[in-house]
Amino acid sequence: MKASILRLQQWLQRLNYDRRQYFDEDIDPDLWDLLQASSLLEIKEYDVFKLAYKEWFGCKPQPHVAEAHFANYMFNQQIPVWVRRYARKVVELNERGDLNPRDLGVYQPLPSKKLKRVGKVYTAVLLAVLLYLTFLAYRNTAFVQSLFPVTKTEWRSGPTNYTTP
Repeated sequence: MKASILRLQQWLQRLNYDRRQYFDEDIDPDLWDLLQASSLLEIKEYDVFKLAYKEWFGCKPQPHVAEAHFANYMFNQQIPVWVRRYARKVVELNERGDLNPRDLGVYQPLPSKKLKRVGKVYTAVLLAVLLYLTFLAYRNTAFVQSLFPVTKTEWRSGPTNYTTP
């Protein structure tokens, strides 16, 4: 009983302290937890709904079920119990320093082979253009010198005549 009261007091204290720092003072605590969980896991709110459903019910949600719950949240601001519990769990794990998104089923996809190949082609093209421009710059030093008619000794020592006519 004492642990429950202490946890509730900590939760209320966290809500009152953290929320004062942000623009919307009247945000619902459950909505705040959901937004914070989404931010901490670096995923969309819809994905938080799907992960919460999977943890609560033990299976992935059917698309029409997930969309129905998410639409109810979007239009009526009603967050299901299982999403609230999951969001609170994520926030509590973060506060303890034990948050690991992989343990909760969040995986960042690795780039595909096609994307890697395109990246290598872009890198090669950029390097080729850079080398070509460098070659042109060294090759056309006469052109650059013609733009600025100054002798080599003036480049080193600067102009010798400081008086104006």
